[in-house]
Amino acid sequence: MEVKYVNASESTLEINKVLLKITSRRSLKLSILLIVIGLGISVYGAIHSEEFSKTESLQSESNVQILTISHYSNRHVAEAFGGIMFIGGILLLWFNSLKKKVFLTYTDKASKRFLETDNELLIDINEEYVEYKSLDFQMKINWIKFSSYRIYKNFIFLQLENHVTVVTIDKRLLSQSDLKILIGLFNLNDLKELNK
Repeated sequence: MEVKYVNASESTLEINKVLLKITSRRSLKLSILLIVIGLGISVYGAIHSEEFSKTESLQSESNVQILTISHYSNRHVAEAFGGIMFIGGILLLWFNSLKKKVFLTYTDKASKRFLETDNELLIDINEEYVEYKSLDFQMKINWIKFSSYRIYKNFIFLQLENHVTVVTIDKRLLSQSDLKILIGLFNLNDLKELNK
């Protein structure tokens, strides 16, 4: 079965935007979680500072105070830990925005490169391997190298064992029978379907 992209430039932009959305979603959730938990711990440490320190007094039989012993548990530890989590969440958000800019820059370069060449991309799929061909690049991957696939909106993402997506297939370019054959090849080669 052959999947042919006749407008590879536009397809590259569309595929990579969807791929970026999928990969960014998890780190965005983690960033928000770190920020919220960090703020919560910091606020709890500041509000309940009296719970973190205790004072004990020793008194004689005549009720005269002899010695006051204070045990302090530093409340600032909770505030600092919360602050570190908060700053970590902010830094993760910043890193992800920087990663997004770099990713989109490289995607734009790849898209322009397709426009400079024949603007076509071919993915050949058979029982032995998946072959990706463009004017600049050709790669043949045996099915044993793939571990999973993900169907998201109009795309099928084939992933290696380390969850790196290497091949993306636009479902709109497949007929219903081709899609059934492709899913059959996934099952034949023990690829597991990942959640959306």
